[in-house]
Amino acid sequence: MVALGAVFDSPGAAARESLRPDVARPARIPLTRLNAWGEAAEGVGYLAGPGLAGVLLIVIGGFGTLWTSVVLFGLAAAMTAITIPRHWRRDRDRSPTSVRWSKGSATCCGTARSARSP
Repeated sequence: MVALGAVFDSPGAAARESLRPDVARPARIPLTRLNAWGEAAEGVGYLAGPGLAGVLLIVIGGFGTLWTSVVLFGLAAAMTAITIPRHWRRDRDRSPTSVRWSKGSATCCGTARSARSP
């Protein structure tokens, strides 16, 4: 299971990194500053995460630690959904870089690809 998680870790990290410009633009934060804060938060997580997990395992056990992780993931997803401005969501849905499927063709990253064309 750990090996399978490691296989999908790199694509997930790349996806998170690719979202930073989309966050920096509407927030009017320089990309370098956002990258610095993102890397710092990731570093703190790598340092504090295992220790906190160990403490949780001792205090509430394995099952409780798992449920704590589930709840924190849900809170992060809810917070992300709540904090994205509504006007930005609408603009994003109409952008040429969003993926749309219709009758054998897909528009992805601003280029149209047809399933019928070679």
